[in-house]
Amino acid sequence: MKLTHVFLSLSAIWPLSANTSPLQPLTEAEMGDISGQNAIEISLTLHNNIQVKDNLHEGLAHCYSVGSYNPCRLALEFAGHEGYWLVMKEFYGYLQLDGIQLEARTLPTANTAYHDEDRFRRIDGQCMVENCDPGGLASIEMSYPANKGPGQYLDMQTFMNIGRMSVEQDESGVPGYLLENQSGVANAFRISDSSGPNANHQVRFDGRTLIYGF
Repeated sequence: MKLTHVFLSLSAIWPLSANTSPLQPLTEAEMGDISGQNAIEISLTLHNNIQVKDNLHEGLAHCYSVGSYNPCRLALEFAGHEGYWLVMKEFYGYLQLDGIQLEARTLPTANTAYHDEDRFRRIDGQCMVENCDPGGLASIEMSYPANKGPGQYLDMQTFMNIGRMSVEQDESGVPGYLLENQSGVANAFRISDSSGPNANHQVRFDGRTLIYGF
C-alpha cells in the first residue's frame, strides 16, 4: 500500500497588538472577549494499486489480467497451514478521511444515567481508575467538521475491490502467493457507491468521541 498524502495542521489563535506600544494587562472584560482554539486536524489519503479520476476509481491495467498472475494481490498464510495461502487477487482500493479534529479535553465530572462502575473494574474487582469513576481525567476529543449541509457524506470516502479469492499452495520452492494455479473463484468483494461502477462509498460522521485511558 502506498501512503500518498498526510496533512497535519496545528492552529492557534492568539490576541495580537496592532501597535508597538508596551504590553499592557488586559481587563476582565477584555479577557472575556477573547476566544481561541488549539487543535490538530488530520486528513488522510491512501491509494492501493489504483488511479483516481474524477472520484471514480479504476484499477491499474495490470490488475485486470484475469486467469493469469497479476501483482495486485493480498495473501494470508495461517498458522498450522503453512504453504497454503488465501490469495485476494485483483485487489485495489482507495481511502480518504477529511478533517478529523483532535483536541485536548477533560472528562465531565457529572455522570449520566449510563454510568456503570463495573466497566472500570479489573477481573479481580479492583478499580482501574480512582473510585471506578473516570470523571475529570484528561482525554482527547475526536470530532468531524460540523458545517456540513444536508446530504453531504464526505467525511470518509472509500472504495475497495477484490476480484477473486482462492487458495494457492507453495510449489517447487515458489510461494503460493506468487502462483496462479487456481482459476476458480471462492469469493469476491467490493465496496463502492451505487452512483457509478467505481464510485466512492461515502460516509458521514456527526457528534464527537472522547478517548481516555492512554
